[in-house]
Amino acid sequence: MSGLGEVDLYLAGEGRHERLYERLGAHCEDAGGVRFAVWAPNATGVSVVGDWNFWSEGADALRPVGSSGIWEGVAENATEGQRYKLAVTGGDGITRMKADPYAAYAEVPPENASVVYRSRFAWSDAAWLEQVVRTVGLGDRLSHRPSELSGGQQQRVAVARALASQPEIIFGDEPTGNLDSRSGAEILTFMRHAVDDLGQTIVMVTHDPSAAAYADRVVFLADGHIVDEMFEPTAATVLDKMKSLGD
Repeated sequence: MSGLGEVDLYLAGEGRHERLYERLGAHCEDAGGVRFAVWAPNATGVSVVGDWNFWSEGADALRPVGSSGIWEGVAENATEGQRYKLAVTGGDGITRMKADPYAAYAEVPPENASVVYRSRFAWSDAAWLEQVVRTVGLGDRLSHRPSELSGGQQQRVAVARALASQPEIIFGDEPTGNLDSRSGAEILTFMRHAVDDLGQTIVMVTHDPSAAAYADRVVFLADGHIVDEMFEPTAATVLDKMKSLGD
């Protein structure tokens, strides 16, 4: 029975399978053995060689999955922790030993065999990521490509990616510099929400008084030195201070 369904094959063929790592590579089967799958569209034959079969070509041959270019199969005697490579026979009839491009683990260089590995890591940040996505306001755009997002949405994604790892501080250098006024306001409002609702600390560098007005505190620099600061700023008071520093 194939570990790849029709949807998997369709998305892989379109180049849009976002979780292909869960289908290709080496995956331990609950019933025993390891399922291997690799994309080798120009191969005339593929087998898995490793510690369990004494690195014998053809001992655990993979079969092509339709016309997808993917080869897969189960090595019944393979187990977690064993080393392996893919023996790929090309159209020229030559068999070459290849490391698995989707291997979850590999030997330390200069050795280069892949290693069967089953991750037992359990992600525990789902609630935080959902909160970030909700704050960003892009929950209905998660499956869209960057080219399908507006400039403001792309910038919100960039800020969300920074928030996802929960850093102590986020530094933003002119985060709205390349955006129109509407998109810029969206980003600044979101950053303000990130501070107020998510407890995030953000340090922003800007020459825009309107952008600076979203901050709790503004520090003014001239010639590389701190020359003044302001709390509870407004665009007007920041602009006045910038004018006075320029005199």
